[in-house]
Amino acid sequence: MTDKPAIEETIDRMLSEWGSIANRHVAEAAGASRQAVHAHLKRKVEAGELISEGSGRNVRYRRAQHPHHFIYEREGLEEHEVWNEVRSDVPEIGKLPEATERVLHSAFTELVNNAIEHSSARMVKVRCQRINSRIAFEIIDDGVGIFDHLVTELEIPTRLFALQELSKGRITTLPEAHAGGGLYFVSKIADYFEIESGGIRWMVDNDLPDMAMGSSSLEAGTRAWFESEIQPQADVDEVFSESNEALEQSSRRLVVKLFAIGVRFMSRSEARRLLHGLEQYREIILDFKDVEAVGLGFVDEVFRVWPSVHPDTRIRAIHMEPAVRFMVERISRQTGQNH
Repeated sequence: MTDKPAIEETIDRMLSEWGSIANRHVAEAAGASRQAVHAHLKRKVEAGELISEGSGRNVRYRRAQHPHHFIYEREGLEEHEVWNEVRSDVPEIGKLPEATERVLHSAFTELVNNAIEHSSARMVKVRCQRINSRIAFEIIDDGVGIFDHLVTELEIPTRLFALQELSKGRITTLPEAHAGGGLYFVSKIADYFEIESGGIRWMVDNDLPDMAMGSSSLEAGTRAWFESEIQPQADVDEVFSESNEALEQSSRRLVVKLFAIGVRFMSRSEARRLLHGLEQYREIILDFKDVEAVGLGFVDEVFRVWPSVHPDTRIRAIHMEPAVRFMVERISRQTGQNH
């Protein structure tokens, strides 16, 4: 039986000689079973020592590239200068297909600009690395968190409401300089994107596709993470076109996931706060998934009072629990609407 040190030694030697290895080659050289070698390789991948490429019988392994770190003082920083330095110093970027580099360039400069213009940070940190079949980067600042910034500048009640505003699309605290929607656009061109601050996180996985809101251990500052496949799965011009179209659609149709705010909505004041500023949309879809209870006042305000004042905007409810559906349908019968 081949011992563990022999397999480890064979893996290290073959990686040094070949650059990348396959399970079967290590097994033959070490005189070990493929199952035993696979266990070693899998453990090294999980530990971040190796990355795997391909699938099935074509899987190959190579040493993981160590992340490239950059630290800048925010004052006087220019996003294009940061991009030029990172691109020059990270060999993986220079080897990217032109389409992938366009996506990475657009997202990178948008996120760095966001940190420069909105965070009031002292320092901005950048990390870039290859992870298996993807190129990824991370932008971290030590300033005012993005959700706290939106709460203050746009007079939004809570961080969760700020996150919801961000996920809608067009939102900016500098209307004279920005059309808005930059972060929303970044979230659409990524294969995976997340941004976190103030104890909450917004995650967008375009492979599924799905988005989620969760908790975060990060309280101060903002962290943004962006991933893109090295070999694009779709035509990049099509990706940009679809992302712009999604941004335009966001100004007409809005989905509000109520569970991100709470599980019980009882009062008219909660309804008014929820719908504040939403008259700009043609359609509002309220997702009641995991909402436990609603009060008559809340439902009446949302489905009867507000629509009577804003007849050009349609409100539609989805994913209602039986108790919630009962309350909504009770009001719907009075107004003659279907939800």
